[in-house]
Amino acid sequence: MQSSAYTQKNTFKDISISVLLGFVIGLLTFGFVKSLERIAELQKIFNAELKPVHLILLPLGLFFLILLKKRTLYFPAKIAELTYWKTESSQYWSVGMTFFHFFGTLLSHIAGASVGRESSVVLFSAGLIRILNLNWKSWGVVAMGCGFAAILGHPWIGLVFIVELFQTTFLQKIFVLISSYVATLILQTLGVHPLLNTLSIQTEMSFSEKFIFIFVLATASGLLMRIYKWAYFYLNQFFLLKSIWFRLFGAFSLMGLLAQPIFLKYQSLGLEQIQDLIKLEPHFLIPILKLAFTLFSVALGFWGGEFIPLFVSGIFFGASWAHILHFDVMLGIYLGSYLLFAGATRLKWTSFFLILGLFNWTWTLWIYFLVTITLKFSGNLSLYRQND
Repeated sequence: MQSSAYTQKNTFKDISISVLLGFVIGLLTFGFVKSLERIAELQKIFNAELKPVHLILLPLGLFFLILLKKRTLYFPAKIAELTYWKTESSQYWSVGMTFFHFFGTLLSHIAGASVGRESSVVLFSAGLIRILNLNWKSWGVVAMGCGFAAILGHPWIGLVFIVELFQTTFLQKIFVLISSYVATLILQTLGVHPLLNTLSIQTEMSFSEKFIFIFVLATASGLLMRIYKWAYFYLNQFFLLKSIWFRLFGAFSLMGLLAQPIFLKYQSLGLEQIQDLIKLEPHFLIPILKLAFTLFSVALGFWGGEFIPLFVSGIFFGASWAHILHFDVMLGIYLGSYLLFAGATRLKWTSFFLILGLFNWTWTLWIYFLVTITLKFSGNLSLYRQND
């Protein structure tokens, strides 16, 4: 009887922790998203007047982030670091890592660096485990899965995400679902919704037309991500070995480029470019430039990750291929949305379910084929895993 009571007590405690994590991560993510929206509004005003004064923060912000990283007890700066870091070493992470990632990423966006937001949410969610003094081995993956689900707005995707990246127990899977549902419920209640809504696409494409389009899009996406990942790891290592002054020179160069009227739209997230998908104008140069600015921003040391830039680039890349092959542009937009993310991270099932969630179930085999071919051509490197 005592053992049963003890088990019930522990179960209630674990469920309570899951709910607490979901609640806190939901509120933090809401504050984070609203802050980014406000930053985007201010940048839009500055850019419309052709006076992007905020770009002066690129070298100043980078200088601050580099010094913060050097003078602070270790904390992970990328999702890949969370996937291989030794469990017993997590006790040495700075307790302030949640605040560092939250405000450090906002600083990167204020400055106009072309970075994302999802990896920062995953990282500052993981940092809550240190603040709450919870066992990292038990609760680290739960917090990360909850953060990923919260920022994407899909509670079930957090479970798929952690299963692909980590070895998890049955209870951890249950807890991540609980915390993810709490977090997404809070965000939906406060008016934060997923990036794209489900679209019922009615096409008269034949079997051969679907096969050709999906094969071409998947092959092109995979090859593009193979090149992107090679450049990503090369440039990261290149700048890592350089002095702070060399990296600051790079930040000044980035500032000069982004200040040009033709490049203003490549600052920060770039989500304003896809606010009206019906009016989206396909062009291959847009995703290439967005990826190039993101690559340079991340390699220099700005925080925020690559998810949103990959998402925006994927939409334009898919739309461009659909346009050139004379297929439905909206179909290309939705198929391409998470496809570059798939090739960059090699998270097959996370990407599969994200894309499938935008379609009806009749597209299941086509989307599986799409993601599988993309991963086949993208190479073995992953932005989310430690690569030997």
